[in-house]
Amino acid sequence: MKKFMIALIFALAATAFVVAPASADIKFTSKGYMQIQGMYLSAYPIKVPGNEGSNNWYNMEMVITPTLHINDKVRIHAQIRMMERNYSGTGAGDAYITNANENKYNVFGNSQNNFWLERLYISFPAFGGNFQIGRRSGGNWANAFGDSDQNRDRILYIRSFGPFTVLGLVEKRVERDGGLAAPRWAGAVPAGYTESDGDQDAYAIGAVMPFSKNIVLRPLWYGIRDGRSNLLGAGDEPSWFHIFMLGGVYKFGPVKFEHELDYFFSNASGSKASGGDTEFRGWNVYLAADMNFGPLEVGAHGFWTQGGDHKATSKKRTVSLPTGERFQPLLLLFSEDMGFLFNTRGVANGSADTNGSGYLCAYVPVGFKISDDMKVGGVMGYVRADKMMAGSAWDGSKANKELGWEVDASFEWRFLDNIKFISTGGYFKAGKYFKDATNLERASVWGWRNTIRVEW
Repeated sequence: MKKFMIALIFALAATAFVVAPASADIKFTSKGYMQIQGMYLSAYPIKVPGNEGSNNWYNMEMVITPTLHINDKVRIHAQIRMMERNYSGTGAGDAYITNANENKYNVFGNSQNNFWLERLYISFPAFGGNFQIGRRSGGNWANAFGDSDQNRDRILYIRSFGPFTVLGLVEKRVERDGGLAAPRWAGAVPAGYTESDGDQDAYAIGAVMPFSKNIVLRPLWYGIRDGRSNLLGAGDEPSWFHIFMLGGVYKFGPVKFEHELDYFFSNASGSKASGGDTEFRGWNVYLAADMNFGPLEVGAHGFWTQGGDHKATSKKRTVSLPTGERFQPLLLLFSEDMGFLFNTRGVANGSADTNGSGYLCAYVPVGFKISDDMKVGGVMGYVRADKMMAGSAWDGSKANKELGWEVDASFEWRFLDNIKFISTGGYFKAGKYFKDATNLERASVWGWRNTIRVEW
C-alpha cells in the first residue's frame, strides 16, 4: 500500500509540475474507506427442486479519493477503487472474461480486480463560476432514490447567483465514432469511421434553490442525444431521451418531508426497416416523512415506479427508470450486495420490457442513537408490482402483484476512531407473485450481513 501511495503521489505531482506556477505550494489530501463484508442467505424466494440450499460469501473493497491542490484555485481530483466484490475467487464475477458486466474492472488480468483508477479530473474557477473537466462522478441528483453513482466523461460548470446554485454540463456517454482504432492505414476502414454520428451525448441544466434554510428545491433537466436511438432498442435514427427531475426538502421543526419526482419521455426515431418511431413515457415518485425525537427517529417512506403493459409491436410504451444503485432501503430486496430486486424497474409481467412491472412500495424506518458511538435501527416494508399484463401468452400473465414484505434490524458500533462494525439482518416473506410466475413454491428468506468499515 505504501508503494502504491508513493507511486500515486508521484504521478499526480508530475502532472502538477506541468500545470502549476513555480511558486505554487502544492498540497496532497485524500479521503476514502475500506470495508470487508460477510453475508449469508438462507434460501432464494423460489424453491427449485433439488437446489434449495443456502448461500454465504464475503467481499471487500477500498476506495481512495485523492486531491492534489496545485494552488488555492486549481485542483486535480482522482478516485481509485481496489478489490471490489472480489477476493481470491470468492465473489460473483471472478471469471471476468465471461462476465461482460464486470469487464470494466479488468485492469491487470481476468481473474482479479486489484486496482482501478476510475476517475481523474481538474477543477478551476473561470467566468464567475467553477469548471470540472475530465472523468468524474455522474448519475446522482436530489435523493438517493434514483441515484446510480457512475464514472462519466464530463465538462461541468457550476455558478452561484445569490443563494441559488446553477449548473450546466456536457457529457460523453458512449463513444462510437472515434477513439476505437488508430487512424493508420490497415487495408480497411478502421472502426469509428463507419459509425458517423453514432455517439450518445448528454446535456443537463440544474439548480439547487434554497428559498430558506428549511425549504430547498432541486430541479434538473437531463437530455441524451443518441445517434443510433438504441438506448432502449428503439430504432436507428438520431433521437433525444429526456429526464425531468424535481427534488425537494421541507423542514418544520422536528419534522422533515422529502420528495423526488422523475418523468422520462422520448419520441425515438426509427427507420421503416426498424419499425418506425416509438413513444416512451414513464413516472417515478419518491415520498418521505421523518420525525426526530432526540435520539429516536421515525419515518414513513414510499415510492412508485410506473409499470408497463405494452406488446412488442406497440409504438406507445410506458417505461420507468430503475431504482438507483445507491437507493437501498431494504436489505434482502434492494441492497447492492444481497438485494433480489436491486437497481431494477420491476419483475417480469408479460410486457415486452424485461422486468417492466414497476413497483409500489411502502416502508417504515426507525433509528435510535444509544450513544455517540452506538446506534440501532429497523425497517419494515411491503412491495407489490404496479402492473401485470393481462391476456398475454406469458405463463405468469395472471400472477398476483404481491411481491412480499420484509423486516430488517441493524446495529452499528464505532468501537475505535475511524472504524466501525455494522451488523444487519433481514427476513423476507415472498409474496404470491413468486409462485404464480414460476409455477414453483415460494420460500421465506432470512439473511445477515456483517461489515467492518474504516473511513478517513
